[in-house]
Amino acid sequence: EDALRQQEQVLSRRRKVIEEYRIKMARVQTQLQEREQELGRLADLKKQIASDRETMLAEKRSLAARLEDRARSLKDVRLKVKSEESRILIQKRHLKEVETEYDHTRQAFAGLQGKVNDLQTRFRAAEERIHRNELVLAEVEQGLAYLKKTAMDRHRADIEESCDKWRLFPFSPDEAEKRISEITSKIDRLGPVNLAAVEEYRELEDRWSYLNSQKDDLISSIEDLEQAIGRINRTCRTRFKEALDSVNKSLCRVFPLLFKEGSAKLNLTSSGDILDSGIDYLIQLPGKRIQYLNLLSGGEKVLAAMALIFAIYFIKPCPFCLLDEVDAALDEANILRFNRFIKKISEQSQVVLVTHNQKVMEIADVLYGVTMEDKGISRLVSVDLVESPGS
Repeated sequence: EDALRQQEQVLSRRRKVIEEYRIKMARVQTQLQEREQELGRLADLKKQIASDRETMLAEKRSLAARLEDRARSLKDVRLKVKSEESRILIQKRHLKEVETEYDHTRQAFAGLQGKVNDLQTRFRAAEERIHRNELVLAEVEQGLAYLKKTAMDRHRADIEESCDKWRLFPFSPDEAEKRISEITSKIDRLGPVNLAAVEEYRELEDRWSYLNSQKDDLISSIEDLEQAIGRINRTCRTRFKEALDSVNKSLCRVFPLLFKEGSAKLNLTSSGDILDSGIDYLIQLPGKRIQYLNLLSGGEKVLAAMALIFAIYFIKPCPFCLLDEVDAALDEANILRFNRFIKKISEQSQVVLVTHNQKVMEIADVLYGVTMEDKGISRLVSVDLVESPGS
């Protein structure tokens, strides 16, 4: 039995040794597989490196070819630059010659201009002399026409037919003096002659007609303006009344949003012409009587003014609404109502609000702040407070 137990112990030890050998063999096989995989990876890496080497050699050859092309292009460009510089030098010399020729031409033109001015002066003097002679001739012709008309109207005599009778042949001084005396007496009986009377009468008649036409035009213009002013005033009264009613209706909706209760309206200061009347802003807060805006506290004034502004705004809303520190005078309770009101506005308009109040900042979708980390250098910082759907 002792020998059997010893044999079993020996057999047990040998089994353990065999098990250890099996474990070591499994480890060796695992390591062998890992080494084979590593060899495969290194072979793939070697192929990749060889492929990359071929690619880089090809790129190197391509870059060398491109470099040669660029060198040839640079040489051509340098030749073109030299050619352009030569052409520019030629153009500059030509420009200098043209400028010299222009100076000579300008001097010659200045001399000719002086001669032309002298000729123009002489021509204007000749025109003035001709004009004066024409005026004298016109006066003479007008005087002759007046004499012909006067002789015909008063004496039924044609001066042109009587001219032959006035000629004295042969000439006798005594007879000439007698004839002169007769003509002088006839001229004295005619009285002084105003040769310009007909022309003056025509000028005055034309002036009178012109002034009458101007008077009629002014009267017609005044009537048209009065009618236009009447139409404008009627339109203004109608539109002003419609706008006032619209603002009051909008104010009835907006005012309770900023105040828990209460009401407000706009009233005319007089019952006369609506265009000459002023407007009172009447406000009735909860538990108080109707009062004017200037009797409210600071925060109430801000909210009431804001209610009026947004009542006008809601009549024709615009895409953007810009507010600059309108919440500065509001306390915490009013800030909460202000925030609710801003959220309502943001449903139909994009609100841009400048504020220093943290409670107001909490309702914003995006915050933009200006910070100065270094002296004199400002930086804009933005924070998006709206969570994206995937976050």
